[in-house]
Order: sequence, then C-alpha cells, then structure tokens
Amino acid sequence: GSAFFQEWLHYSYYQFSDMHNYIDTGRELAWLMECDFMRFTPEVVKVFLHLEAALPVLVAGDGNPTGSMSAASGIITFFTGPSNVAVCLVVAAIACVAQLATYKVVREDHPAAERTALQLGLLLVPSVVLWSSLLAKEAVAMCFFGYLCTSAHKFARGKGVVGNLIGVAIGGLGVAMVKPYILFPFVLAAAAWFYVSRRDPESTGIKPVYLMLTAVLAVVGIAAMGAAFPEFATSKLGETTAMQQEMGALAGGGSYIEIGNAGATTIPEQIPYVPLALANALFRPFIFESRNGPMFAASLESTMLTVMVAALVWRFRLGRVWHAVLGSPTLMFCLVFVATFAVAVGLASTNLGTLSRYRMPMMPFYATAVLLLRGRLAQPAAISPREEEVAAGVRAGA
Repeated sequence: GSAFFQEWLHYSYYQFSDMHNYIDTGRELAWLMECDFMRFTPEVVKVFLHLEAALPVLVAGDGNPTGSMSAASGIITFFTGPSNVAVCLVVAAIACVAQLATYKVVREDHPAAERTALQLGLLLVPSVVLWSSLLAKEAVAMCFFGYLCTSAHKFARGKGVVGNLIGVAIGGLGVAMVKPYILFPFVLAAAAWFYVSRRDPESTGIKPVYLMLTAVLAVVGIAAMGAAFPEFATSKLGETTAMQQEMGALAGGGSYIEIGNAGATTIPEQIPYVPLALANALFRPFIFESRNGPMFAASLESTMLTVMVAALVWRFRLGRVWHAVLGSPTLMFCLVFVATFAVAVGLASTNLGTLSRYRMPMMPFYATAVLLLRGRLAQPAAISPREEEVAAGVRAGA
C-alpha cells in the first residue's frame, strides 16, 4: 500500500523528486545490462560502489551516493521491467525483511511480555513503513542497515562468526554507499550495547575493564569511519554541518527552520545548537506547524511520541529510567543511537517537510525505546532486601 501511495505522492503531488532521476537513469542502465549483461553489469556495480566505470551513458552523481542510487535503480529495473511501482515494491519488500530480521534477533533478549512493544517499535512505525517503500537513500540504507544490525548481533553472540562477520561487512558497505553518516551512531551504539551486555544487570557499579574496552571500540570505530569518509571526520564535522545549514538557508521554503549558521565551522561552535537539534529531530513537526497532508501525518506521529516521552519524564524518576536502560542492552543501543543520530540530523536538517524522511532510520529504535521503557517502568519497582527489612521493621513497630 505504501509503495502504491508513494507512486501517487511523487508523480501527482510532488511532481518532481530525486526518485525521478534515479528511476530515469536506472532505466538506461537496465537497458545496457539487457543489451550486454556480462559487459555492463560489472560497470553498474562499480557505479554503486563509487568506483570509476566505463559506461556510454552519463550517470549523475557518479562517485557519490546519488550514483549508487541510480545503479540500485538499474539493477532492480533489470529484473522488474520499467515499472515505477515495481521498483518501489522491491525496495519495500527488502526493507521489510531487514526489519523482520532485526526483530527476530532482538526478541531473543526479551521476555514474551515485551514482544508486542518490539513488534510495534521495530516493524509498525507509520513513517518508517511509508518512507521505506520508495526508491530513496534512506529506504535503501534501511535494507542494508537491518542486515548490518542482525549480523552484528549474531556475531557478538558468537553465532556463525565468519558468516556474520561477512554480513557485517556487506551491510556496512551498503549503508556507506548511500548514507554513510548512519554508521557513526551505529558504532557508538554498538559499543554501548557491548558494555551493557557484559555487565551484571543487578549491579550498579562500573566494570572498568569492559568500560575501557568499550571506549577503545568506540574511538577506533569512529576513527576508522572518519578515515573512510573524511567529510564526517571529527576535524571536518563542524565544517560539514555548517555547509548543510548554509545550503538549507539558501533553499529556504515554507517549511524552513533556522538552526546554526555558516560561521559555526567547528564542533564547539555547533554545541549551543544541540538542544534545538534534539528537539527538532525528536518532537517536530508540531500539529500547528503542518502545511500539507504529508506534514500533518508526520506531526501526528511526532506528537504521539512527544506525549509518551513527556509522560515518562513526568511519572518516573530519572534514576529509575537510567537503571532500566543499564539493565537492557537493547535500550542502551536505542538510547545512544537515537541521541547521536538525532543530533546529527537535527543540526543538518533545516526543512520540517523532509525531516520525517531524513530521521526515518532512527525511528524504529526511538519508538522501541519509548515503548519498552513505558512497559518496564509501569511495573512496580524492585525492592532490595535491605529496603524490605526496613519496611518490615516499620510495620512491626506500628
């Protein structure tokens, strides 16, 4: 349903979008593959991998994620034929299978009572279902990201080490070709998951060895990502963010929101805008900010999550929330991934109309964290033996 809706939305409502370019170029690449499969298929794969390719057609964005999307469109079109809906259906199906795989490995770490929360969060967030059902960078990234998360989880649990290590490489490579910045919060979140999964859930102390190993994993991972993608290295991150903010300001539009400035080219200069970036990515657009149908639908989802987060903050102490996070590797992964992803997207996104699509990869983990916390914190807090002993003495005295 979402795939057919995307066909109408992009060709009748938006009338022009990036998907048009991907599909038009993809048809040319598919035609070349049909003419001489053995000659041109490797060249199309090179385009997807940002490598120099010998092709008789011009591929816009050759050597960057735009070229990768055109190549993905060509490969899909080769099998489906020149049908826009069919291309969207293939992407939707692969993204759905990837999310199902993520759910299947995550549910192993949770009791049956929490499976409904996991199903709702990982599989049925409306904006994720909608925006993973078209030929867009975020949707293709979701296809590979689910595979990355699944393989990394199994690898960490010692299941099929070699096969899952290959899966991590393939999933990470696919994400890197279309949305490389997603890997940065993933590395930090995976390191945090590792630490929590190795500590005693009933302990409140810090495990120095595991904490140090976690820090090393995070630093090495971020350094490796920065070396592979210099524009996202810590030394260039502020400059890259400022450039995105400047481009957004020049584009303007009715849904434009101002954040940062072109002069804030270092990380310290961007820090003052972090709270606003978090608020934008996690809670906006508000209902009264809606200017069209898609934006209104996005505002309903963000408003519901905002109310749920506000209820958690209002009802429960921060210490109890933090204890629940420390007791769950899944919650810790979600918290770190969502926080870092939200800051990055919130700082770089200056249009509320496209924010719903840009933040889509984090939404399953955002919704899952809120739903799991809501269920766990609603249960009576565990009472320590010492507290029970004091309470018994009070009752005896009374």
